[in-house]
Amino acid sequence: MSTKDIGRNDPCPCGSGKKYKKCCLELKDIVDVPVDDTFNFYNQLLSVLKLKLDSYYNTEIKKHRKDSLSRFVRFTVDKDLSQDNESFYSDWLWFDKPFKNNQSLGCLYMNENGKYIEDKLLNCLNSLNNSYLSVFKAVKSKDKSLFVYDIILEKDYSLVLKEPLELDLFKNDILLLGRILTIDDVNMFSGMVLMLKNENNQEAFIKNHIKYLSDLHPRESLIEILKEKADIVYGIFDHACRKKFINLNDIRLASLDEDKYLSLIEILDKSDQIEFVHDINNYKWYKPKEDKYGYVRIALQSDKVILSADVLEDITYLQDLIANTINPKEFILISSFFSAKPPDAKYNQVWFDILKDQETEAWLNAPHSEFENKTPLELLQEDKGKTELKNMINSLYNSVSDEQKELLEYMLQRIEKTS
Repeated sequence: MSTKDIGRNDPCPCGSGKKYKKCCLELKDIVDVPVDDTFNFYNQLLSVLKLKLDSYYNTEIKKHRKDSLSRFVRFTVDKDLSQDNESFYSDWLWFDKPFKNNQSLGCLYMNENGKYIEDKLLNCLNSLNNSYLSVFKAVKSKDKSLFVYDIILEKDYSLVLKEPLELDLFKNDILLLGRILTIDDVNMFSGMVLMLKNENNQEAFIKNHIKYLSDLHPRESLIEILKEKADIVYGIFDHACRKKFINLNDIRLASLDEDKYLSLIEILDKSDQIEFVHDINNYKWYKPKEDKYGYVRIALQSDKVILSADVLEDITYLQDLIANTINPKEFILISSFFSAKPPDAKYNQVWFDILKDQETEAWLNAPHSEFENKTPLELLQEDKGKTELKNMINSLYNSVSDEQKELLEYMLQRIEKTS
């Protein structure tokens, strides 16, 4: 059906549920009139398009908006979304998050109604469906143009602006989080943009974490990473803004033969950076001598070595420490905060072995009200401290699950090994 065949009072073919005269007929007046102000022209089209999507998916989107929020913010510092940043969530919900047949709502709408949409509006929809969140460095501005550099994809853009920039972005080394659209050879941000002053090497922080994310998905291109993992990209930028480390809880495993095992023992025992911690369940446990942010351990058995660290620089540090014996490419990822997949079933015990040590380490260093706010490590320095701790753990044994019993048994072994 062409628009010439649609009566003013007919239902609008775009699916909005409105009459044609109250919907796309009004839009036709907008898109047919030349507009000198490029930014406002395309911004008006984008606003109309997003309203049409919201109207079309009215009931469905309300449910998705509520149910999907926790997923979008799970990689942020506070696990919440400020009202000012809601447009990032909306764009992700409309144009990134997969729904039916692994397609976004924007793609589904285009498939169902694209042949009834005016060409300029269809170009906007195509651009939004193909867009992705990325991080840009402001380079320069001229009149109503902003020149930026995508620090992830290493690509330059010239963007149209609503008005000339008064803020001197370029002397301040500003990073921008946004979504660039290309419509009819015009580049512009899709909406809200977040700014970050690159004063504490946040650019390297962002790039290194995106590279880490990309390494977890070697079969995907960087554009696919930015498109499909926009919630993680948003979370990385949020941590950079707040100058917070990301707890990656990275655990990875490499197999050893006898020669590699003996070589690692020699390297670790002679290292002036690493110290032996304890020997439990046939594991030799090592940690850095210097304080690190979060949990950092090397667990060594005759046939395997496990690396576990929270912070990205410590993950790299551990790999570099033993790189002469174990190539980093030999490691298999067991778990990571950035990986949606649970540990492979055949590595469940390895994952649980690390978890037990993590949980025990946290317990040993945490103040407990039942011990007059002393930590178990402090209590172990007292004459009857070890007995008191063992009695407390044994009292819990018959009231917990088998998995929790295994943790309690490990805690008892750690107490015995701790002087």
